[in-house]
Amino acid sequence: MKQMLSTLLTEAGLVKETLLVKEPRYRTPLFDDKIFVYVHGISPRFCGRRVFKRARDGNEGNNNGKGTSNNIPVAFFNYDSEKGVEKAAESLKRFMKTLGEREYLPVGHSLGATVIRYFVECLGGDDLVARAACIAAAHHGTYLCYLRSEQSAVQLRPGSSFLQQLNARALSIPYLNIWTPEDECIIPRSSAILDGARNVRLDGVMHYSILADPRTHQHLDDFFAEEK
Repeated sequence: MKQMLSTLLTEAGLVKETLLVKEPRYRTPLFDDKIFVYVHGISPRFCGRRVFKRARDGNEGNNNGKGTSNNIPVAFFNYDSEKGVEKAAESLKRFMKTLGEREYLPVGHSLGATVIRYFVECLGGDDLVARAACIAAAHHGTYLCYLRSEQSAVQLRPGSSFLQQLNARALSIPYLNIWTPEDECIIPRSSAILDGARNVRLDGVMHYSILADPRTHQHLDDFFAEEK
């Protein structure tokens, strides 16, 4: 009970911060050979950029097994969820091509993971990225999307033709899929599992707080450091 309360308070604190604190402007790294590309979820307001960036910055140089031990910069990709996953994925491809040839480490949170998967599996993105990571994603849809009207929300409803077609494709690159059984946005919870991926379960976190957890970033670092 105590752990559950702590998890809820952490999640509520992050949501409150998102509502009250203005999102800063982030510099896009232009000259680094290797960069993370963070793709946010369905809401540009609750995008998780600040949480993800703070976790990366706060854990730099920490190699004690609780955080990341690198200083790879992060580029934040923004998109309009009103226009659907396909348009977002096309924009992501243009974004990477504009930044030029380098090693991209794509990380998608929530709907952002679906955008990355469509980019890789349907738009030839496997020519630009060697592996990808998904965090708190509804790979088989979530019933919460019935409460939203954006095209991407319609696509992310359980049983949609869009998801059926995407999930019918075999994964062409290695994926890390980090999920939590306490995710308040993924209903049913089983939708968070991605067949064929390396599925990593984290307890004690929720949909947004999973972005701040040091375990998430240790898994990201370990995964992207592996031989291609």
